[in-house]
Amino acid sequence: NIFYSVNGSSIGTKQVNVRDDNISMTNNLFYGNIDSRFINLDSNSVDKNPHFYNEELNNEMGYQLLKESGAINSGIQYSGRFSHPVIPTSESAIFSNVEPIPTTDFFGHKLNINSTPNIGASNAKNGEIIN
Repeated sequence: NIFYSVNGSSIGTKQVNVRDDNISMTNNLFYGNIDSRFINLDSNSVDKNPHFYNEELNNEMGYQLLKESGAINSGIQYSGRFSHPVIPTSESAIFSNVEPIPTTDFFGHKLNINSTPNIGASNAKNGEIIN
C-alpha cells in the first residue's frame, strides 16, 4: 500500500486508534504528512517519494510509477504468508473479469511471482508508462 498525503492533507494527525493487537503491517510506503504513530505500526516501513506520474484523480492511468519511485522493488515477494490469495472468481459476478491469480497489475504491466514486487498498484520496473 502507498499512503500519500500532500497539498495540506494529513493522515492520522488527529487520531490513530488501533483495536486489533494482531495487526500485521509491513513494507507499506508512507509519504507526506503522516503521523508517526501510524507509520510505526509498520514493521518495515518505506519512507520514500513514490514519484507518481500524472496525479490527476480524474485520469485512471494516473498514479503510475516513474523510474525514480521509492516503491519500485520495495514490496514483499509472493511466498509463504505473503502468497497471493486465490480470488474466488466463480463465487460472484463481480469477479467475472478477474483472474483467480492476477498476471498483470492495474495498468497492464506483467506480474512476476518470482521477483520482488513494487508497492502499490503499478508493477512498472523502469518507469514504463502505459497510456
